[in-house]
Amino acid sequence: MSDYILVNVTCPDDAVAHTIARALVEQRLSSCVHVYPDVLSIYRWRGEIHEDRETMINIKTRAGLWEKVQKVILEHHPYEVSVLTRSEITGFNDKAAEWFEEVVEK
Repeated sequence: MSDYILVNVTCPDDAVAHTIARALVEQRLSSCVHVYPDVLSIYRWRGEIHEDRETMINIKTRAGLWEKVQKVILEHHPYEVSVLTRSEITGFNDKAAEWFEEVVEK
C-alpha cells in the first residue's frame, strides 16, 4: 500500500473549496490542493435526480493523515452527506516527492 493518497470531494462553491484547501495546506496536511470550479454533478438524492454546479477539490496527502484530513473537510463542509473518496498515489517523480516530504506532516 502506498503512503500517498489523493482525496476527492465536491463543494457547493468556490468559497467552501478555498476554505478547505487553505486549511489543509496551512495545517501541513496536504502538499497541494487543486480546485476545479464549475463541475457539473448529476446525482440521486432523496428519490430525485439533481444537477448542480459544484467545485471539486483534489488533495494530495499521506495515507496516515486520512482521519485528520477528513476532520478538517467535515468541519468546513456544509453538506448533510459529504462524499470523500481516496485513491492511492503509487509514486511521484523525484523532485515532487522531495517537495512533498518537506511540506507535509509526517
